[in-house]
Amino acid sequence: RAGAGAGLMASAVTPSSAPPEHFSTVFTNAKAGMEGVDKAHVARVVYEMSKDSAHYAEQQRRDARTTEQVARLKAHAAGLDLGRLRVSADRVVAELDGKRKLDGLWACVDMDAFFAAVEELKDPSLRGIPFAVGGLGMISTSNYVARRYGVRSAMPGFIGKRLCADAGVELKFVPGSMSSYKHYADISRQAFAELDEGFVATSLDEAYLDIRPWCDRHGASPQEAATRLQARVTELTGGLTCSVGIAPNRMLAKVCSDINKPNGHFILPSDRDAIAAFLKPLSLRKIGGIGKVAERVLSEAVGASTCGDLLEHRALVVGLFNPRQARSYLSAALGIGGQSAIVPADDAVPGQKCLSQERTFRPTPPGPALDARCGELCSMLLAALLDRQLQARTLTLKLKSSGFRTHESTHSLHAHYGAHSPVPIDKLAIRLLADATRRFGAELRGAGMRDEYRLLGLRATNLRLARGEAREGGLGQYLRPLGAQVCAAGGG
Repeated sequence: RAGAGAGLMASAVTPSSAPPEHFSTVFTNAKAGMEGVDKAHVARVVYEMSKDSAHYAEQQRRDARTTEQVARLKAHAAGLDLGRLRVSADRVVAELDGKRKLDGLWACVDMDAFFAAVEELKDPSLRGIPFAVGGLGMISTSNYVARRYGVRSAMPGFIGKRLCADAGVELKFVPGSMSSYKHYADISRQAFAELDEGFVATSLDEAYLDIRPWCDRHGASPQEAATRLQARVTELTGGLTCSVGIAPNRMLAKVCSDINKPNGHFILPSDRDAIAAFLKPLSLRKIGGIGKVAERVLSEAVGASTCGDLLEHRALVVGLFNPRQARSYLSAALGIGGQSAIVPADDAVPGQKCLSQERTFRPTPPGPALDARCGELCSMLLAALLDRQLQARTLTLKLKSSGFRTHESTHSLHAHYGAHSPVPIDKLAIRLLADATRRFGAELRGAGMRDEYRLLGLRATNLRLARGEAREGGLGQYLRPLGAQVCAAGGG
Protein backbone atom coordinates (compact mmCIF):
# COMPACT_ATOMS: atom_id res chain seq x y z
CA ARG A 1 0.00 0.00 0.00
CA ALA A 2 2.55 2.57 1.11
CA GLY A 3 5.16 1.38 -1.35
CA ALA A 4 3.03 2.73 -4.19
CA GLY A 5 3.20 6.15 -2.63
CA ALA A 6 6.65 7.50 -3.40
CA GLY A 7 9.04 4.73 -4.26
CA LEU A 8 9.42 3.87 -0.57
CA MET A 9 8.49 0.46 0.78
CA ALA A 10 6.78 0.26 4.12
CA SER A 11 7.77 -2.28 6.74
CA ALA A 12 6.86 -2.78 10.37
CA VAL A 13 8.56 -0.62 12.95
CA THR A 14 9.80 -2.52 15.96
CA PRO A 15 10.77 -0.82 19.21
CA SER A 16 14.26 -2.32 19.13
CA SER A 17 15.07 -1.26 15.58
CA ALA A 18 17.54 1.56 15.12
CA PRO A 19 19.02 3.27 12.09
CA PRO A 20 22.67 2.59 11.25
CA GLU A 21 25.24 4.99 12.65
CA HIS A 22 25.48 7.22 9.57
CA PHE A 23 21.78 7.13 8.67
CA SER A 24 20.44 10.63 8.19
CA THR A 25 17.14 12.02 6.98
CA VAL A 26 15.99 15.50 6.04
CA PHE A 27 12.72 14.73 7.82
CA THR A 28 14.31 15.37 11.23
CA ASN A 29 15.29 18.91 10.25
CA ALA A 30 13.09 21.11 12.36
CA LYS A 31 10.49 23.28 10.70
CA ALA A 32 8.38 25.77 12.59
CA GLY A 33 6.13 23.88 14.99
CA MET A 34 8.48 20.87 15.26
CA GLU A 35 10.63 22.08 18.15
CA GLY A 36 9.50 19.35 20.57
CA VAL A 37 9.54 16.46 18.11
CA ASP A 38 11.41 13.27 19.06
CA LYS A 39 13.94 13.28 16.22
CA ALA A 40 15.27 9.83 17.13
CA HIS A 41 11.78 8.37 16.79
CA VAL A 42 11.21 10.08 13.44
CA ALA A 43 14.57 8.81 12.16
CA ARG A 44 13.75 5.29 13.36
CA VAL A 45 10.34 5.29 11.64
CA VAL A 46 11.76 6.70 8.40
CA TYR A 47 14.54 4.12 8.44
CA GLU A 48 12.26 1.15 9.08
CA MET A 49 9.72 2.22 6.49
CA SER A 50 12.28 2.92 3.78
CA LYS A 51 15.22 0.56 4.39
CA ASP A 52 14.13 -1.90 1.66
CA SER A 53 13.28 0.79 -0.89
CA ALA A 54 15.00 2.22 -3.94
CA HIS A 55 15.05 5.57 -2.15
CA TYR A 56 17.08 4.12 0.71
CA ALA A 57 19.48 2.37 -1.67
CA GLU A 58 20.08 5.63 -3.55
CA GLN A 59 20.56 7.50 -0.26
CA GLN A 60 23.12 4.92 0.81
CA ARG A 61 25.05 5.45 -2.40
CA ARG A 62 25.03 9.20 -1.86
CA ASP A 63 26.12 8.83 1.77
CA ALA A 64 28.96 6.57 0.67
CA ARG A 65 30.16 9.21 -1.78
CA THR A 66 30.01 11.84 0.97
CA THR A 67 31.99 9.55 3.29
CA GLU A 68 34.67 9.22 0.63
CA GLN A 69 34.73 13.00 0.14
CA VAL A 70 35.14 13.59 3.88
CA ALA A 71 37.98 11.04 4.02
CA ARG A 72 39.80 12.75 1.13
CA LEU A 73 39.42 16.17 2.74
CA LYS A 74 40.68 14.89 6.09
CA ALA A 75 43.71 13.31 4.44
CA HIS A 76 44.41 16.56 2.61
CA ALA A 77 43.98 18.59 5.81
CA ALA A 78 46.71 16.58 7.53
CA GLY A 79 49.33 18.07 5.21
CA LEU A 80 48.20 21.69 5.29
CA ASP A 81 50.24 24.55 6.72
CA LEU A 82 47.47 26.11 8.80
CA GLY A 83 49.64 29.00 9.94
CA ARG A 84 50.20 30.18 6.38
CA LEU A 85 46.58 29.49 5.43
CA ARG A 86 45.35 31.50 8.42
CA VAL A 87 47.02 34.58 6.97
CA SER A 88 45.30 34.00 3.63
CA ALA A 89 41.97 33.32 5.34
CA ASP A 90 42.24 36.52 7.39
CA ARG A 91 42.76 38.47 4.18
CA VAL A 92 39.66 36.90 2.61
CA VAL A 93 37.56 37.61 5.70
CA ALA A 94 38.79 41.22 5.85
CA GLU A 95 38.01 41.71 2.17
CA LEU A 96 34.51 40.26 2.52
CA ASP A 97 33.79 42.22 5.68
CA GLY A 98 34.93 45.39 3.95
CA LYS A 99 32.12 44.93 1.43
CA ARG A 100 29.46 44.56 4.10
CA LYS A 101 26.52 46.94 3.73
CA LEU A 102 24.61 47.93 6.81
CA ASP A 103 22.31 50.56 5.32
CA GLY A 104 19.88 48.06 3.77
CA LEU A 105 16.53 47.20 5.33
CA TRP A 106 15.10 44.00 3.86
CA ALA A 107 12.04 42.09 4.96
CA CYS A 108 11.50 38.42 4.19
CA VAL A 109 7.80 37.56 4.40
CA ASP A 110 6.98 33.88 4.86
CA MET A 111 3.33 32.83 4.90
CA ASP A 112 2.66 30.41 7.76
CA ALA A 113 1.98 26.80 6.66
CA PHE A 114 0.47 28.43 3.60
CA PHE A 115 -1.26 25.56 1.78
CA ALA A 116 -2.60 24.14 5.05
CA ALA A 117 -3.71 27.58 6.26
CA VAL A 118 -5.65 28.16 3.04
CA GLU A 119 -7.39 24.80 3.48
CA GLU A 120 -8.31 25.73 7.06
CA LEU A 121 -9.68 29.03 5.81
CA LYS A 122 -11.84 27.16 3.30
CA ASP A 123 -12.87 24.47 5.81
CA PRO A 124 -12.72 25.62 9.45
CA SER A 125 -13.49 22.05 10.63
CA LEU A 126 -9.83 21.23 9.88
CA ARG A 127 -8.61 23.49 12.64
CA GLY A 128 -7.30 21.62 15.65
CA ILE A 129 -6.82 18.25 13.94
CA PRO A 130 -3.61 16.93 12.35
CA PHE A 131 -3.85 17.11 8.57
CA ALA A 132 -1.60 17.40 5.55
CA VAL A 133 -2.08 18.66 2.03
CA GLY A 134 -1.22 15.77 -0.27
CA GLY A 135 -1.65 12.03 0.08
CA LEU A 136 0.09 8.76 0.86
CA GLY A 137 2.63 9.46 -1.86
CA MET A 138 3.84 12.91 -0.86
CA ILE A 139 2.96 15.72 1.54
CA SER A 140 3.07 19.29 0.23
CA THR A 141 2.71 20.80 3.68
CA SER A 142 1.23 19.98 7.07
CA ASN A 143 -0.56 22.09 9.61
CA TYR A 144 1.06 22.94 12.93
CA VAL A 145 -0.93 20.29 14.77
CA ALA A 146 0.52 17.55 12.54
CA ARG A 147 4.01 18.99 12.91
CA ARG A 148 3.93 18.21 16.63
CA TYR A 149 4.18 14.55 15.61
CA GLY A 150 7.01 15.07 13.12
CA VAL A 151 4.87 15.34 9.98
CA ARG A 152 6.34 17.83 7.52
CA SER A 153 6.50 18.88 3.88
CA ALA A 154 8.20 16.60 1.30
CA MET A 155 7.59 13.59 3.56
CA PRO A 156 5.86 10.53 2.08
CA GLY A 157 2.32 10.55 3.40
CA PHE A 158 2.39 6.97 4.64
CA ILE A 159 5.31 7.84 6.95
CA GLY A 160 3.39 10.87 8.26
CA LYS A 161 0.39 8.62 8.84
CA ARG A 162 2.52 6.19 10.84
CA LEU A 163 4.05 8.95 12.97
CA CYS A 164 0.58 10.15 13.92
CA ALA A 165 -0.64 6.60 14.55
CA ASP A 166 2.29 6.04 16.93
CA ALA A 167 1.01 9.04 18.89
CA GLY A 168 -2.55 7.71 18.91
CA VAL A 169 -4.00 10.21 16.43
CA GLU A 170 -5.08 9.98 12.81
CA LEU A 171 -3.55 12.09 10.05
CA LYS A 172 -6.12 13.43 7.63
CA PHE A 173 -5.18 14.13 4.00
CA VAL A 174 -6.58 17.02 1.99
CA PRO A 175 -6.08 17.24 -1.78
CA GLY A 176 -4.28 20.37 -2.88
CA SER A 177 -5.89 23.21 -4.84
CA MET A 178 -3.30 25.27 -6.73
CA SER A 179 -5.96 27.67 -7.96
CA SER A 180 -6.87 28.48 -4.34
CA TYR A 181 -3.24 28.95 -3.35
CA LYS A 182 -2.62 31.20 -6.33
CA HIS A 183 -5.73 33.22 -5.42
CA TYR A 184 -4.60 33.82 -1.84
CA ALA A 185 -1.02 34.46 -2.92
CA ASP A 186 -2.28 37.22 -5.19
CA ILE A 187 -4.24 38.73 -2.30
CA SER A 188 -1.33 38.60 0.13
CA ARG A 189 0.87 40.29 -2.46
CA GLN A 190 -1.43 43.29 -2.41
CA ALA A 191 -0.22 43.83 1.16
CA PHE A 192 3.42 43.35 0.12
CA ALA A 193 3.03 45.95 -2.63
CA GLU A 194 1.82 48.54 -0.13
CA LEU A 195 5.31 48.57 1.38
CA ASP A 196 7.34 47.79 -1.75
CA GLU A 197 5.83 47.81 -5.24
CA GLY A 198 8.94 46.07 -6.57
CA PHE A 199 8.86 43.17 -4.10
CA VAL A 200 10.42 39.90 -5.25
CA ALA A 201 8.34 36.75 -4.75
CA THR A 202 10.43 33.58 -4.71
CA SER A 203 7.43 31.26 -4.37
CA LEU A 204 3.71 31.42 -3.67
CA ASP A 205 4.33 31.85 0.04
CA GLU A 206 7.53 33.89 0.30
CA ALA A 207 8.72 37.31 -0.81
CA TYR A 208 11.45 39.87 -0.18
CA LEU A 209 10.66 43.54 0.31
CA ASP A 210 13.02 46.51 0.36
CA ILE A 211 11.27 48.46 3.12
CA ARG A 212 13.85 51.23 3.59
CA PRO A 213 12.04 53.71 1.29
CA TRP A 214 8.66 53.06 2.96
CA CYS A 215 10.12 53.46 6.45
CA ASP A 216 11.87 56.68 5.43
CA ARG A 217 8.71 58.12 3.82
CA HIS A 218 6.52 57.36 6.82
CA GLY A 219 9.06 57.93 9.57
CA ALA A 220 8.37 54.34 10.64
CA SER A 221 10.57 51.86 12.46
CA PRO A 222 11.23 48.30 11.21
CA GLN A 223 8.99 47.09 14.05
CA GLU A 224 6.12 49.24 12.78
CA ALA A 225 6.68 48.04 9.21
CA ALA A 226 6.54 44.39 10.28
CA THR A 227 3.44 44.91 12.40
CA ARG A 228 1.62 46.74 9.60
CA LEU A 229 2.60 44.12 7.03
CA GLN A 230 1.32 41.25 9.17
CA ALA A 231 -1.92 43.06 9.98
CA ARG A 232 -2.61 43.86 6.32
CA VAL A 233 -1.96 40.29 5.19
CA THR A 234 -4.41 38.96 7.77
CA GLU A 235 -6.97 41.64 6.96
CA LEU A 236 -6.86 41.24 3.17
CA THR A 237 -6.80 37.43 3.15
CA GLY A 238 -9.48 37.05 5.81
CA GLY A 239 -7.33 35.28 8.37
CA LEU A 240 -4.01 34.06 6.95
CA THR A 241 -0.89 34.92 8.90
CA CYS A 242 2.73 35.46 7.97
CA SER A 243 6.07 35.67 9.73
CA VAL A 244 8.54 38.45 8.97
CA GLY A 245 12.29 38.73 9.30
CA ILE A 246 13.98 42.11 8.91
CA ALA A 247 17.72 42.54 8.49
CA PRO A 248 20.32 44.52 6.51
CA ASN A 249 20.31 41.95 3.69
CA ARG A 250 18.08 39.27 2.20
CA MET A 251 20.14 36.32 3.42
CA LEU A 252 19.85 37.40 7.05
CA ALA A 253 16.20 38.43 6.62
CA LYS A 254 15.41 34.89 5.47
CA VAL A 255 17.04 33.41 8.58
CA CYS A 256 15.21 35.90 10.79
CA SER A 257 11.82 35.08 9.25
CA ASP A 258 12.00 31.57 10.73
CA ILE A 259 12.74 32.60 14.31
CA ASN A 260 9.33 33.59 15.67
CA LYS A 261 7.00 31.51 13.51
CA PRO A 262 4.10 31.41 13.28
CA ASN A 263 2.69 34.94 13.09
CA GLY A 264 5.72 36.61 14.61
CA HIS A 265 8.61 38.76 13.52
CA PHE A 266 12.29 39.18 14.35
CA ILE A 267 14.39 42.25 13.62
CA LEU A 268 18.17 42.02 13.45
CA PRO A 269 19.81 45.40 14.10
CA SER A 270 22.04 46.87 11.40
CA ASP A 271 25.09 46.61 13.62
CA ARG A 272 28.21 44.55 12.92
CA ASP A 273 28.60 43.35 16.52
CA ALA A 274 24.91 42.43 16.81
CA ILE A 275 25.12 40.45 13.57
CA ALA A 276 28.25 38.62 14.72
CA ALA A 277 26.62 37.71 18.04
CA PHE A 278 23.50 36.51 16.24
CA LEU A 279 25.44 34.32 13.82
CA LYS A 280 28.01 32.80 16.18
CA PRO A 281 25.72 30.05 17.58
CA LEU A 282 23.60 29.73 14.43
CA SER A 283 23.54 26.29 12.82
CA LEU A 284 25.04 26.28 9.35
CA ARG A 285 21.97 24.43 8.11
CA LYS A 286 19.94 27.59 8.76
CA ILE A 287 21.88 29.35 6.00
CA GLY A 288 20.36 29.11 2.53
CA GLY A 289 22.53 27.05 0.20
CA ILE A 290 24.04 24.83 2.89
CA GLY A 291 22.20 21.54 2.57
CA LYS A 292 22.54 18.12 4.15
CA VAL A 293 25.71 17.11 2.30
CA ALA A 294 27.53 20.41 2.86
CA GLU A 295 26.48 20.35 6.50
CA ARG A 296 28.00 16.90 6.98
CA VAL A 297 31.19 17.74 5.07
CA LEU A 298 31.76 20.93 7.06
CA SER A 299 31.01 19.16 10.33
CA GLU A 300 33.21 16.09 9.78
CA ALA A 301 36.04 17.51 7.67
CA VAL A 302 36.28 21.03 9.13
CA GLY A 303 34.77 20.58 12.58
CA ALA A 304 32.21 23.33 11.98
CA SER A 305 28.52 23.09 12.81
CA THR A 306 27.83 26.78 13.45
CA CYS A 307 28.77 30.03 11.73
CA GLY A 308 31.10 30.76 14.62
CA ASP A 309 32.84 27.41 14.13
CA LEU A 310 33.30 28.10 10.43
CA LEU A 311 35.03 31.41 11.10
CA GLU A 312 37.17 29.83 13.80
CA HIS A 313 38.34 27.16 11.31
CA ARG A 314 38.66 29.58 8.39
CA ALA A 315 42.21 28.43 7.62
CA LEU A 316 40.92 24.90 6.97
CA VAL A 317 38.09 26.28 4.84
CA VAL A 318 40.54 28.15 2.62
CA GLY A 319 42.85 25.15 2.43
CA LEU A 320 40.25 22.47 1.68
CA PHE A 321 37.90 24.17 -0.76
CA ASN A 322 38.37 26.03 -4.01
CA PRO A 323 38.40 29.84 -3.75
CA ARG A 324 34.79 30.23 -4.86
CA GLN A 325 33.49 27.68 -2.33
CA ALA A 326 35.65 29.06 0.45
CA ARG A 327 34.46 32.62 -0.13
CA SER A 328 30.87 31.44 -0.29
CA TYR A 329 31.13 29.61 3.04
CA LEU A 330 32.93 32.48 4.76
CA SER A 331 30.44 35.01 3.37
CA ALA A 332 27.63 32.94 4.86
CA ALA A 333 29.40 32.75 8.23
CA LEU A 334 29.81 36.54 8.18
CA GLY A 335 26.17 37.09 7.23
CA ILE A 336 26.96 38.71 3.90
CA GLY A 337 24.69 37.93 0.98
CA GLY A 338 21.75 39.40 -0.90
CA GLN A 339 22.58 42.92 0.20
CA SER A 340 22.55 44.84 -3.08
CA ALA A 341 19.38 46.35 -4.50
CA ILE A 342 17.48 44.35 -7.10
CA VAL A 343 17.20 46.56 -10.16
CA PRO A 344 15.07 46.01 -13.27
CA ALA A 345 16.90 44.44 -16.17
CA ASP A 346 17.58 46.27 -19.43
CA ASP A 347 15.35 45.98 -22.49
CA ALA A 348 16.74 42.59 -23.52
CA VAL A 349 17.64 40.66 -20.39
CA PRO A 350 15.21 39.83 -17.55
CA GLY A 351 16.24 39.83 -13.90
CA GLN A 352 16.26 36.04 -13.64
CA LYS A 353 17.89 33.23 -15.55
CA CYS A 354 15.20 30.57 -15.66
CA LEU A 355 11.70 29.53 -14.63
CA SER A 356 10.70 26.00 -13.75
CA GLN A 357 7.70 23.95 -12.77
CA GLU A 358 7.89 20.43 -11.38
CA ARG A 359 5.62 18.00 -9.61
CA THR A 360 6.15 14.87 -7.52
CA PHE A 361 3.59 12.05 -7.73
CA ARG A 362 3.11 8.31 -7.31
CA PRO A 363 5.48 6.19 -9.43
CA THR A 364 4.01 6.26 -12.94
CA PRO A 365 5.10 4.30 -16.04
CA PRO A 366 5.40 5.91 -19.49
CA GLY A 367 1.98 6.38 -21.08
CA PRO A 368 -1.11 8.61 -21.11
CA ALA A 369 -0.98 9.48 -17.39
CA LEU A 370 2.60 10.75 -17.60
CA ASP A 371 1.83 12.56 -20.88
CA ALA A 372 -1.11 14.29 -19.18
CA ARG A 373 1.12 15.51 -16.36
CA CYS A 374 3.55 16.83 -18.94
CA GLY A 375 0.73 18.75 -20.62
CA GLU A 376 -0.30 20.26 -17.28
CA LEU A 377 3.26 21.41 -16.61
CA CYS A 378 3.41 22.99 -20.08
CA SER A 379 0.32 25.05 -19.29
CA MET A 380 1.70 26.07 -15.91
CA LEU A 381 5.09 27.06 -17.33
CA LEU A 382 3.52 29.11 -20.10
CA ALA A 383 1.25 30.82 -17.55
CA ALA A 384 4.29 31.67 -15.43
CA LEU A 385 6.08 33.15 -18.45
CA LEU A 386 3.00 35.19 -19.28
CA ASP A 387 2.75 36.44 -15.68
CA ARG A 388 6.26 37.84 -15.99
CA GLN A 389 5.96 38.88 -19.64
CA LEU A 390 8.91 36.64 -20.51
CA GLN A 391 9.85 34.48 -23.47
CA ALA A 392 12.36 31.61 -23.61
CA ARG A 393 14.26 29.73 -26.29
CA THR A 394 15.36 26.61 -24.42
CA LEU A 395 13.24 23.93 -22.77
CA THR A 396 14.63 21.33 -20.37
CA LEU A 397 12.68 18.28 -19.22
CA LYS A 398 13.61 16.63 -15.92
CA LEU A 399 12.65 13.12 -14.86
CA LYS A 400 13.27 11.35 -11.57
CA SER A 401 12.70 7.61 -11.47
CA SER A 402 11.02 5.70 -8.65
CA GLY A 403 14.58 4.61 -7.80
CA PHE A 404 15.54 8.29 -7.35
CA ARG A 405 17.80 8.52 -10.37
CA THR A 406 17.58 11.71 -12.42
CA HIS A 407 17.68 12.44 -16.15
CA GLU A 408 17.45 15.73 -18.05
CA SER A 409 16.87 16.46 -21.75
CA THR A 410 17.33 19.92 -23.27
CA HIS A 411 16.24 21.38 -26.60
CA SER A 412 16.75 24.89 -28.01
CA LEU A 413 14.12 26.21 -30.39
CA HIS A 414 14.66 28.44 -33.42
CA ALA A 415 12.10 30.93 -32.07
CA HIS A 416 11.09 32.12 -28.61
CA TYR A 417 8.06 30.71 -26.80
CA GLY A 418 6.12 32.19 -23.89
CA ALA A 419 4.29 35.49 -23.44
CA HIS A 420 2.57 36.68 -26.64
CA SER A 421 4.38 34.05 -28.72
CA PRO A 422 2.51 31.69 -31.06
CA VAL A 423 5.24 29.04 -30.69
CA PRO A 424 3.77 25.94 -28.96
CA ILE A 425 5.81 23.77 -26.60
CA ASP A 426 3.37 21.01 -25.72
CA LYS A 427 4.36 18.77 -28.63
CA LEU A 428 8.04 19.44 -28.03
CA ALA A 429 7.67 18.57 -24.33
CA ILE A 430 5.85 15.32 -25.14
CA ARG A 431 8.56 14.48 -27.67
CA LEU A 432 11.28 15.17 -25.09
CA LEU A 433 9.36 13.03 -22.60
CA ALA A 434 9.04 10.13 -25.05
CA ASP A 435 12.72 10.30 -25.93
CA ALA A 436 13.73 10.55 -22.29
CA THR A 437 11.58 7.62 -21.13
CA ARG A 438 12.87 5.52 -24.02
CA ARG A 439 16.57 6.14 -23.37
CA PHE A 440 16.40 6.59 -19.59
CA GLY A 441 13.99 3.67 -19.32
CA ALA A 442 16.42 1.38 -21.11
CA GLU A 443 19.15 2.49 -18.71
CA LEU A 444 16.94 1.78 -15.71
CA ARG A 445 15.85 -1.63 -16.95
CA GLY A 446 19.46 -2.49 -17.67
CA ALA A 447 20.26 -1.76 -14.04
CA GLY A 448 17.37 -3.96 -12.88
CA MET A 449 15.22 -0.99 -11.86
CA ARG A 450 11.59 -0.15 -12.63
CA ASP A 451 10.80 2.04 -15.62
CA GLU A 452 8.60 4.28 -13.50
CA TYR A 453 8.84 7.96 -12.60
CA ARG A 454 7.98 9.97 -9.51
CA LEU A 455 8.92 13.50 -10.57
CA LEU A 456 8.51 15.46 -13.79
CA GLY A 457 9.71 19.00 -14.37
CA LEU A 458 10.04 21.59 -17.14
CA ARG A 459 12.53 24.44 -17.10
CA ALA A 460 12.60 27.50 -19.37
CA THR A 461 15.97 29.18 -19.99
CA ASN A 462 17.55 31.69 -22.37
CA LEU A 463 14.96 34.23 -21.31
CA ARG A 464 14.16 37.64 -22.71
CA LEU A 465 11.48 40.22 -22.08
CA ALA A 466 8.47 39.82 -24.35
CA ARG A 467 8.20 42.21 -27.28
CA GLY A 468 5.57 44.77 -28.29
CA GLU A 469 2.36 44.72 -26.30
CA ALA A 470 4.07 42.63 -23.65
CA ARG A 471 5.73 45.78 -22.31
CA GLU A 472 2.49 47.49 -21.29
CA GLY A 473 2.68 46.43 -17.68
CA GLY A 474 5.98 48.17 -16.99
CA LEU A 475 9.17 46.78 -15.55
CA GLY A 476 7.88 46.32 -12.03
CA GLN A 477 6.04 43.15 -12.94
CA TYR A 478 9.26 41.39 -13.90
CA LEU A 479 10.29 41.52 -10.27
CA ARG A 480 7.10 39.88 -9.01
CA PRO A 481 7.03 36.16 -9.83
CA LEU A 482 3.55 34.74 -9.36
CA GLY A 483 3.94 31.04 -8.69
CA ALA A 484 6.76 29.34 -10.56
CA GLN A 485 10.10 28.62 -9.00
CA VAL A 486 12.69 31.30 -9.65
CA CYS A 487 15.97 29.66 -10.57
CA ALA A 488 18.02 32.81 -10.18
CA ALA A 489 17.14 36.37 -9.31
CA GLY A 490 19.09 39.54 -8.85
CA GLY A 491 21.17 39.59 -5.71
CA GLY A 492 24.49 40.54 -4.33
